[in-house]
Amino acid sequence: MKKIISVLLLLLPLSLMAQQTNNFDTFFNKYAGKDNYTTVDITPDFLKLILGFAGQEDEELKKLVSNIDRIRIITCQENNPNFAKDVNNLISINKLYKAITNINNGGESTTIYVVKKDDIVTDFLLTAFNKTEQVVINITGKNLDINKVSNLSKNVQIKGMEKL
Repeated sequence: MKKIISVLLLLLPLSLMAQQTNNFDTFFNKYAGKDNYTTVDITPDFLKLILGFAGQEDEELKKLVSNIDRIRIITCQENNPNFAKDVNNLISINKLYKAITNINNGGESTTIYVVKKDDIVTDFLLTAFNKTEQVVINITGKNLDINKVSNLSKNVQIKGMEKL
């Protein structure tokens, strides 16, 4: 009986991480293809391709890209209270997200959340809301460096990435 309980306790964090990913997948898919929403799903192969076209030979950037599993961006071109509610529900359901900063500037509110596993950031979530636009950026991977992630936005010209 103790072995069964021990195994279940060991598997619990894995199931929570899988549930968290599935919750974002559900959230992302809910808005994909809808009017007034732009969704972008970026794979590591596409990032490498973009960096290659831009002539980027930066080793730190290459290392960062190799640690990224996926970048997903949702932009709502209007102030939609239901979208904001869904974002808040996503964050409250996924108790793994921890807010690390909140910036309020001129009517825009930006919050950055991370998920850590053994002090290593594996999930990065940015929400930016203002009166006319709402943006959610989710980056998943292994050993994500937040400072390097923000530098990535300078090298990748994709709508929404400037919020990083």
